[in-house]
Amino acid sequence: MLPVVDDFERAIETLPDNLSGLTWIDGILLIYRGLQSILEQQGVVPLKAEAGTPFDPTWHQALTHEPHDTFEAGTIIGEYQKGYRLDDRIVRPALVRVSSGPPAADAESQEMAE
Repeated sequence: MLPVVDDFERAIETLPDNLSGLTWIDGILLIYRGLQSILEQQGVVPLKAEAGTPFDPTWHQALTHEPHDTFEAGTIIGEYQKGYRLDDRIVRPALVRVSSGPPAADAESQEMAE
């Protein structure tokens, strides 16, 4: 069911503003909320993988390590795919981008600084 929930979320994120409020769109949103409700009733909950939170290999799978000016090394930059858990078991890890820290200054800018 998780791939279906993923598809609903991608469709909802890209929904044009001029379509919101139409009855068939409201119906699709009701189906999505129904799927979420079924998962919650069974104890399946999404993992937190928000930008700025620490990367935890227990809950997250790093797809990339990228230099980033704002986030220190080992911090989540963004999420590719939502992860889920059932009680303390991982159903699916969150697929994330992780900061490797600030970009390394190139040799030319280091020379200018000295």
